[in-house]
Amino acid sequence: VLVADKIVGLLGANPNPLILLLVIFIVTCVLTNFMSNTATAALMAPLALPIAVGGGISPLPLMMGICMSASACFLTPIATPPNTIVLTPGRYTFLDYMKAGWPLQIISLALCVFVIPMIWPF
Repeated sequence: VLVADKIVGLLGANPNPLILLLVIFIVTCVLTNFMSNTATAALMAPLALPIAVGGGISPLPLMMGICMSASACFLTPIATPPNTIVLTPGRYTFLDYMKAGWPLQIISLALCVFVIPMIWPF
């Protein structure tokens, strides 16, 4: 709840729901690249409810943003087992994941921030 209060506090008294979704998406993306996507979703989901309540919006778009961003782990080979499995046979380096992952990360961010509010309105 302290983290949720801090996020809502930093965004102001009446935060824009799209900005809330964007912030939740980015925080979850950063975390999921360094820990399991399941663990990241389990960590972030309880934060979305107080953030949504604090922002006066529906928690459904934030929860879907967490689900999608927890699966958008393209920047590191340690993010998911498939990323790790192809590391050695493909002769990839950590930097290869960073180079190829940034465009994918940005595309998934843009698509989710655009599509999620259309399906699950704030």
